[in-house]
Amino acid sequence: MVFSKPKIMPFLVLAAALSFYALTQPGLSTIRLFSKSFAVSAVILLSVSLAIGPLARLWPKAQPLVAHRKYWGIVGFVFGLLHAALAFYDPLLFSAQLALSRQNVRLGLMALVVFALLTATSNARAMRKLGGKNWKRLQQLGYLGLILVGLDLLVLADGTFIRTPLGLFLGIVVAATLALAAVQYMREHKRPAS
Repeated sequence: MVFSKPKIMPFLVLAAALSFYALTQPGLSTIRLFSKSFAVSAVILLSVSLAIGPLARLWPKAQPLVAHRKYWGIVGFVFGLLHAALAFYDPLLFSAQLALSRQNVRLGLMALVVFALLTATSNARAMRKLGGKNWKRLQQLGYLGLILVGLDLLVLADGTFIRTPLGLFLGIVVAATLALAAVQYMREHKRPAS
């Protein structure tokens, strides 16, 4: 079963992304190879992490996955952070001033801030301090972070990345996660017919 080794799953996603880029873009520098692979892995892991809650409420058989969503989300954030660090480190990719002038970079950094806040508060101490209801509301900001990631994908490479097979795949993963969350929200907040 795929989920029998939950701690390994994020690294299998990263290995798949590394393999994909190594095979499809063999001339990439090591920094770019890892930066792109961390980015793809982060999008997938953050989407999966955010999809697990709504999925488990809509389909109870997915409940065992809830125990792994925090770990996968934190690893997804770390991969996103590594992507950003490598992208800013690579002098061929960016100068800081040029990078911050690009819309996709600003969207990615805003998403990273949202996920940093969620990671910093994804512990029992923060839950006690904020109270369960407020903590849950704060954690739901992850969907805002994912919307920012989706917008980043839309404008990346002047809007051409989303038209590639990988861009389309990641766009579908993000959109499916957001749609799943919306369906679950509407189902739980359905008003009785009057």
